[in-house]
Amino acid sequence: MINEYGLLNKYKNLDFKLTKAGEEFISFAELEKESETIKERERIEFEKLKVDLVLAKEMLKEYPKTKWFARIGFIIGVLLLLKELYMLICK
Repeated sequence: MINEYGLLNKYKNLDFKLTKAGEEFISFAELEKESETIKERERIEFEKLKVDLVLAKEMLKEYPKTKWFARIGFIIGVLLLLKELYMLICK
């Protein structure tokens, strides 16, 4: 970081640290506002995770039913195909 800002060349005898955050610091009010928005964002993400978990649990409960409906629909489709083929061949 010293090389990045050229501090060694300017201030050889002074002992202090300059960070990127320290350079961009505006006011404590701005820092508090940023921390509030970060907390709000984290709260929203946490709520989203809870909703996603509930939806995933419901989907897992309904998955076997959906699987059986798909199997029954496939069997009905195959039977109708065989019926149509039989009617086509018999004519």
